[in-house]
Amino acid sequence: PVYERHKARNFLKLLRRHTTPLQKLTAAVFVPLRGLLLLSRFAIHGDWRAIPAQLKGVLDYFRSSKRDLDKPR
Repeated sequence: PVYERHKARNFLKLLRRHTTPLQKLTAAVFVPLRGLLLLSRFAIHGDWRAIPAQLKGVLDYFRSSKRDLDKPR
């Protein structure tokens, strides 16, 4: 579950740092769809612990400050 949490947060950080405004607009439409497909795949395969971990990763991304997101690690 920890891996899934960081994977979700890092995916959003990647989009923030390395996309153009048009790509960000496209991502705003398709990332939620990707999330629904991912969560349904976890449910189908019975990996129930990964679902809240993914959601926590997204929340971590939105809770962190802009400065923290732009800082490379």
